[in-house]
Amino acid sequence: MLDRDSTPEVLRPVKAYVHAMTSGAGQVGATVGGFTLPCRPSSSLDHALVGELDWITETFGNAVRSCLGRAEVALREAVDGTNAHDIADILGAAAVRSHGPA
Repeated sequence: MLDRDSTPEVLRPVKAYVHAMTSGAGQVGATVGGFTLPCRPSSSLDHALVGELDWITETFGNAVRSCLGRAEVALREAVDGTNAHDIADILGAAAVRSHGPA
């Protein structure tokens, strides 16, 4: 057996990262969702402001989705890596046992 932390111990910091990213994304989403105009746009300047607000909302939304996507990839890669490591360890131990003492 290889000497390393258990799979849950290895994944704990990655899960904490994903939790932090999800929490932050929720906060950003709530903040951006609160961006509203105080009244209906009536002038050309008001309509331009609506366009800027739409751009801000879209930009932050894209950033949040990208951030969450990277967090999901990090978790998936960590899980796949620890699973591969566990399987290699089990197969390696079985190979050593099958050859037994000489």
